[in-house]
Amino acid sequence: MEGGSLFNPGFLGGSFLWWVGQIPNDENWRENTNPGKFKSPEEIPGWGYRYKVRIIGLHDQDEATIKSDQLPWAQVMYPITAGGGQGGSSQTPAIKQGNFVFGFFLDSQDQQVPVIMGILGANAQTPKALNKPGSNFKSNSGYSGTAKPATGEVTSDDNLATSRPSGTSPSGQPTGGDNPNNPPTPNAVPTKETPTATNQESSTDKKIDEVLNKKHALSCPDPAEKSAMKGIKTVIENLQKKIEKFQKSLKTFSDAVSLNIKNAMKDVDKALDDASKEISKFMKEIYGKIQEFITDKFNKALKQLEKISLPTFRIEMLQLKIKGLEKISCLFNKLSGALEGLTKKGLADSLNKKKNETPPPPPSAAGQSSQPSAAGQSSQPSAAGQSSQPQLTTPGSSVVPPSPPEGYYRPVPICSAEELVGGVIGQHVNQMLAVYDEAIGPVVSQIQSSLSAAGVPASELQSGSAGNKTISSGISPEAVAAALKSGDLVGALTSTLAGTLGIDSNIIGSVVDVFKGGDIAKGVTSLAALGGKDTAQYAGALTTAVQAINNNDLVGGLSSMAGAFGADPKILSGVGGAFGAIKSGDIGALTSSVGQLAGVSPQVLGAVQQAGAALAGGNIGAAAGQLGALGGLNLDIGGAMDFISSLTSLFECDPKPKCSPNDTHTLQDGGSGKPGTENPNSIQTAQKAQESALAKATGGGTLIGAGTAAEADALAQKPTYTTPAGEVGVA
Repeated sequence: MEGGSLFNPGFLGGSFLWWVGQIPNDENWRENTNPGKFKSPEEIPGWGYRYKVRIIGLHDQDEATIKSDQLPWAQVMYPITAGGGQGGSSQTPAIKQGNFVFGFFLDSQDQQVPVIMGILGANAQTPKALNKPGSNFKSNSGYSGTAKPATGEVTSDDNLATSRPSGTSPSGQPTGGDNPNNPPTPNAVPTKETPTATNQESSTDKKIDEVLNKKHALSCPDPAEKSAMKGIKTVIENLQKKIEKFQKSLKTFSDAVSLNIKNAMKDVDKALDDASKEISKFMKEIYGKIQEFITDKFNKALKQLEKISLPTFRIEMLQLKIKGLEKISCLFNKLSGALEGLTKKGLADSLNKKKNETPPPPPSAAGQSSQPSAAGQSSQPSAAGQSSQPQLTTPGSSVVPPSPPEGYYRPVPICSAEELVGGVIGQHVNQMLAVYDEAIGPVVSQIQSSLSAAGVPASELQSGSAGNKTISSGISPEAVAAALKSGDLVGALTSTLAGTLGIDSNIIGSVVDVFKGGDIAKGVTSLAALGGKDTAQYAGALTTAVQAINNNDLVGGLSSMAGAFGADPKILSGVGGAFGAIKSGDIGALTSSVGQLAGVSPQVLGAVQQAGAALAGGNIGAAAGQLGALGGLNLDIGGAMDFISSLTSLFECDPKPKCSPNDTHTLQDGGSGKPGTENPNSIQTAQKAQESALAKATGGGTLIGAGTAAEADALAQKPTYTTPAGEVGVA
């Protein structure tokens, strides 16, 4: 048929010639099309998508005879699903430099009009080299490797592999591999350029994984949940992970190549800035509670003053009250503006503390030499034949502790948040105390003047002693002893024990008397029976607990019930320690145990604070003769942080806010569906605030105990600080 009338040999020639070739570097053909927007077809440099092609067997490999820019232009044969452009149906060819293509000559024997019919796919096992002049008929990358790369050409994260080919230099030094400090292996690029590498991990995969698994704090409208402290813990945890990512990027290629572009400089100072800004919003919530606490104290004090003020002075007193509230509000607005800076300093101090507590990183394997340092790191030589681990040298990195060993998880305990918050509050304590005096002082002065004008003797107006400004955590030995004497503390401990064992605390009234009688073993078994937990499932745990309790090991006995009852071992240990201290009569140990429990048990905290309030009485009396005792504010930081305004719920029947059982969520897993295992302890935060306030007041001074000669002057001239060990001053 070839010579028949239906076949014109002048159209395709006398034979159909196949060929296989390779697309050369794109600097020789990319200008055939216009990469940007244009108005007129005349602005298109070439005729459709055309590519230079070096055909095997026809064109020389080393370009000695035919340079790449002299190769013939090849047209593209599109599949029928692509269309040819008419009617708006078209597809763009995905041909890249380095592709091996095959096709035929449209002009047959003349071999000047090649047509590309298809592409031969690459395989993942063969490394891709940069396509340079003379590097033909090899496995070449589709990305430019010449002095004239395409404008704006950047390897996308999707095509950037997290592993790179390794090798050895002529001098025997390692190249490539997972150490980002090794020089790259020649003629090998870490890219995904094969159809079979679809599921190979890329930089995008790691970045997406980090975004999906980043924790986000969940706030709760219920003030009793202390979600602000939990949010601060989450931010600190995210900050720690970010810094560890910086550190890992100095040691592994996969972490270096997946480092987010905005973190490429590994700027620790910037990371601290971002974290402190996020923490500040939670700190404002905590400061709001302290402001409400001080305002409540102010209002209650003025309510007592109203009883002794003259009726003609009431309007003026109201005006002074408004001015006092304005002073308190203005101070806290001012303090809120300083939170970011103090928070950043607190974060840096916390990191520095961990750095000083952490041993230096181990040197690398013997026999390795120190590699050249990349930007943002140092690699100081250590012992002979060894090089130290690379360390960050970017702004703010001087406070960063060494990164943990591979596979080691460094948790962020809730005490990190407590320490940070306490340290920040301590810097502002004296201002909080002072503003209370400034707010209430004019009212007292005016009442004294008005009563004096009304004929009240000056001796009665000045009687009493000026009160001290005090900072306390709300848990003092006196308050604990008073709560124990009233029976409220044992009741609160029993209620806490029942709650953590999963027993309804509203039905334990009869068992409380057993615990008050000192029979802890019987109390535990009675609680279990009352809650329906005396079955075979719990029998072994109950027997073990009772035996230990009878052997005076109350902490071990109660803690042993954690597994079977699904209870928090820390709470069980705290309750055991409290009952043990009660049994031995050790008020100091009991105060310590109660301080630990108060942060997680509202019942225990309420019992002790109520007893403490009854001991203290009111600062303002109902008689004019007690005006002199007005002088100070007892700033109970623990109580202030847990303060819930009476306006939160007007009636008992008001529905309580509903919150998620989760403290955090991630885009990957959502929430765990389980409450957090750690709860903030306001007492611990208060103690940190005391330490911070003392350090600021003394420039790093020391506590002085009762009975010393210097205490009298300290208590007379400076604020005092109430701790579980008693009231102390500033040396």
